[in-house]
Amino acid sequence: MPVFDLTRMGTDAGVVVLAVADNGDNNLDGPDFSTWRSWGDSGAILVGAGSADTGHNRMLYPGNQPGSNFGSRVSVQGWGENVATTGWIGDLATVDGDIHRKYTFSFSGTSSATPMVAAAAVLLQQYGLTQGMTPLDSRDMRSLLAHTGIPQGSLVPGHIGPFIDLHDAIGQFDLADLAVQSTQAANGIITTQVSNNGPRIAPNVSATITYSSGSPFTLTAVDVPASCQFDPPPQCAGVCPSVLQCSLAEITVEQPIVIAFAPGCEQFQSSINVTAGVQMSG
Repeated sequence: MPVFDLTRMGTDAGVVVLAVADNGDNNLDGPDFSTWRSWGDSGAILVGAGSADTGHNRMLYPGNQPGSNFGSRVSVQGWGENVATTGWIGDLATVDGDIHRKYTFSFSGTSSATPMVAAAAVLLQQYGLTQGMTPLDSRDMRSLLAHTGIPQGSLVPGHIGPFIDLHDAIGQFDLADLAVQSTQAANGIITTQVSNNGPRIAPNVSATITYSSGSPFTLTAVDVPASCQFDPPPQCAGVCPSVLQCSLAEITVEQPIVIAFAPGCEQFQSSINVTAGVQMSG
């Protein structure tokens, strides 16, 4: 818990935190990790280890060594094999006999995967700064990396997320793709869903939703976010539009905003006009 609290303190302060998923071949969605999951989202980018090829499958290590941990909380993957770095005693190549120039090409596991993703996050952050944008926080960086990555392979079960794709992440760096859909059920309930197709988290969303009909009607709020202001029209004989104004702190890719109204009469035909906008960082 102290580690979780410190991590959450960092991400709340805007620090991008990378966390190693570890190599125990554990299912983090299993019962052994229920207490950890109950603490909520630390905001960290949890990294799994994938194969160093175009398959991008979850790593299963040679011999009797366990594979990369996995689960829905694991955000993205880096290479879990064949990574070159400075060497260590017992596994090193010495250059020209110089003990200060020792390297290895067998850095592996989530230990190698996590710094690879960290390096990608640094490059993305630097790109944003050169464009005059506000630095991404940890949750927004996680969303960008996860929703622009190359899909995980299916050869080895266990979710570790996509492999990072810097080209696509830079190309979509300032995007949050909002979509709005309204439907009316047989019982008359009108549902409007504002969703985000990513890759970034959509912050500071403002939406104006106007419900109107060719005949007098009254809407009753069934499920409306607290940050929305509903302005039902006064009783009138003509067309009486109802207007909903929303200022939403954010919309993530995983959690759309759902708004529901019940009409005040059984027979109801409506036209629904929606405008929504988001101001991205910078």
